[in-house]
Amino acid sequence: MFNNFLKSTAVAIACTGMLLTNAVDAQVASDTATTTTAVHDAAGAGVVLGSGDFYASGNDDAFAEYGIATFNFTSADFGGVVTAINSVNFALTVNDRTFADGDAVEVFFTPDTGADLDAGAGDFSALSYNTALTNGLDSSQYVTAPVSMGVFGITEMAGRPGGEVDVFSLSFTGANEAALIGAINSGADFQLLIGATDTTHDITYSGFGNTFDPGDPALTIDAVTAAIPEPTTGVLLGLVAIAGVVRRRR
Repeated sequence: MFNNFLKSTAVAIACTGMLLTNAVDAQVASDTATTTTAVHDAAGAGVVLGSGDFYASGNDDAFAEYGIATFNFTSADFGGVVTAINSVNFALTVNDRTFADGDAVEVFFTPDTGADLDAGAGDFSALSYNTALTNGLDSSQYVTAPVSMGVFGITEMAGRPGGEVDVFSLSFTGANEAALIGAINSGADFQLLIGATDTTHDITYSGFGNTFDPGDPALTIDAVTAAIPEPTTGVLLGLVAIAGVVRRRR
């Protein structure tokens, strides 16, 4: 009878282990951009990797520019393989500039790496600001065309004090969610971009290492991961030991 009890218990624990293996767990990870890149009008400075600016300026003047923030997360940041995305929050710090103005900004996502957008040097040198477009963002220059994550209304940028933070909730679904999950699980870089929604707007946020109004672009991701199964081997060995004690006592 005792042997039957032991066998039944072992089977129950093994089944529990199988259930745990298939369980899911929500984990949150946050990090700042590893770098920011400014893509200027040709009349400006061209493409600047490591720019301290993260601007979205329309194509009406020499300030024309869009910004790229590079992020890198790994499955280890979430304690397991990511299987789904619950939420993504993108935080940007206002950079107080005299020419800043505008009350909206558009955010884009692409899983392209810097090396995807040049000859492998990782410096985004294949990009240029297309002055025929309001935001200058020419999707044809990308391997994976940047997808809009939405147009977000913001407090009028003109006169805003530096250091204020705007947080944008980005909805990743379908192919975009799959692309983000793939980048995280492979440990590959991915990009979030900002572009102007009006030709006259100059949206000014702080980029990587900005010293005027410090605040690197930051990303917080709430993800679903495959739960780590609880070890059952040790429990089974413990039951075997107990069985030995019971038998000796008998």
